[in-house]
Amino acid sequence: RAARKVSIALPLPPHPSLFCPSFPRGYALACMVGAFYGFSFLPIQLMKLCDDHYHSCNDLDYIFGHFTGILLVSTLWFVLYAIFNQNKPRVYPKAIIPGLLSGIMWGIAMVGFFVANQHLSLGASMPLCSAGPGFISSAWGILVYREIKGKLNIGLYFFAFLVSVCGMAMTAVSKCTIRC
Repeated sequence: RAARKVSIALPLPPHPSLFCPSFPRGYALACMVGAFYGFSFLPIQLMKLCDDHYHSCNDLDYIFGHFTGILLVSTLWFVLYAIFNQNKPRVYPKAIIPGLLSGIMWGIAMVGFFVANQHLSLGASMPLCSAGPGFISSAWGILVYREIKGKLNIGLYFFAFLVSVCGMAMTAVSKCTIRC
């Protein structure tokens, strides 16, 4: 009698984001946005390093140009979106006022970011100002939306929070500033 070959395959459930066809595109777009975010202060820093009397050393002098550029580019993207959708863009009315309010809060935060860049170096202020929103959104995820559950996950969150706060404190007290 011939032995039957029995194979038991235990398929692993696929991670939805890794095998999704839009994952590479989303990853590429996230990298592009990160590069834009990282390079957004580079022109200001390069102008401040010039030894002439044409460029201001005060970072607050560059806010209007920075905000105007963001407004023009976002308007351009919206116009292109409307053209792509044959002048029928999908606009969600319930999101308009919260979107405007979040834009105002973002503008206030960016002014704080410019002030931090002026008093610290860009290498010190970028990690400090980038970590805060992540912690705030994670805290909302724990306390309000209950997205983060379980003692282990909440413990990992607080451990990462403490490690990051220690790193941010060491960055803040370091004397690596470039004065104009």
